[in-house]
Amino acid sequence: DDAGGGFGLALAAMRASVRAADGRSPETRLLPALLAFLGLSEPNELLARLYVEKWTPDELAAFAPVVIRLAQEGDAMALQILREGATALAQLVAGAARALAFPDGPKVVLLGGCACSGDPYQPLIEAAIRSACPAARITPPAFSPVHGAALNALRAGGIHPLPELTFHHQQS
Repeated sequence: DDAGGGFGLALAAMRASVRAADGRSPETRLLPALLAFLGLSEPNELLARLYVEKWTPDELAAFAPVVIRLAQEGDAMALQILREGATALAQLVAGAARALAFPDGPKVVLLGGCACSGDPYQPLIEAAIRSACPAARITPPAFSPVHGAALNALRAGGIHPLPELTFHHQQS
């Protein structure tokens, strides 16, 4: 369901913006930011735009960096959305850890633009994971995104790098 990922964060921000626009929740800087993102000038245009157009998850997820930035700048609603996203990701880790019964706890690697965005979201995710699954070991990715993409491209082309090359890179 991508709760905690870019799509989930953006969807929560859009819901919060609609509630702020019609007075059901406190004001938030998410609303004017969403209007600008969508190229709208008035809040009353928001629902029509969100319901009429067909949005892909990637198109909606493009708003997530704005949510993270507004949380960094102190917007209470944006920060609440990040907290809820971090909790959802931690619940996913805890559920997977229970289902897979890791003897030493799961090794968790945070990947993606949102999870690796730094303050404030990444620390919230890490704290939520440690709380929900104390045995989890949060570790950095073995490869940079570019290196991983290059390895995948080689493999897709039928070229399988020597294990020593991938192991050496993991150690550096």
